[in-house]
Amino acid sequence: MKEDEKALLIFCIFICVLVGGMIFAGFKAGHLKVVPETPKFQVVDKYGQCDVVRYNHPGDARYHYFLDCNK
Repeated sequence: MKEDEKALLIFCIFICVLVGGMIFAGFKAGHLKVVPETPKFQVVDKYGQCDVVRYNHPGDARYHYFLDCNK
């Protein structure tokens, strides 16, 4: 192995260890917050005697709408 290849290999290993240490320290320190898996319901309108309810699950980029007529 040539001298410059050896130096490049050592540099790459150093960078990997440094990045891995930063990731591990982030997990250990609790900097990464987990989004609670609770669905979100919100009444957004009325349709006749029913409520139009919007449902959004955290982490999902869609809304689901349904009628709630239990009154």
